[in-house]
Formats: sequence, C-alpha cells, structure tokens
Amino acid sequence: MIKQTLQRLSEKERSLLVLREQGFSLKEMAEILNQTEGNIKVGIHRAKKKFKEFYLEDEEGRR
Repeated sequence: MIKQTLQRLSEKERSLLVLREQGFSLKEMAEILNQTEGNIKVGIHRAKKKFKEFYLEDEEGRR
C-alpha cells in the first residue's frame, strides 16, 4: 500500500521523501536537487502531508 501511495505523488515529491528516508541531510538534498534548504524543507512537509492524505484515502477505500 505504501508503494501504491508513493506512486500517486509527483516525481519531485517522491524524490524528496525517498532521499530523506535514505538519510540525506537537507543540505545534501538541496545540492542534489539544486534548490535551497528552505525549499527542500517546505517540499518535504507538503509531500508528507499529501502522502498521509492519499494513504488515508486508500485505506478508507479498502474498507
């Protein structure tokens, strides 16, 4: 179900969550994605929120 939920996110959102899960620091992620650390923080926050919403929708749909 997690993989399915990840697929519903944009490529950028998926990248942010995967890089963070792999242990990259905000600074490293900013360098990799050529963005500011602030943009990375905001992007991660939004991606997590969207992931949670999609996950709960999927979970509700399975009931």
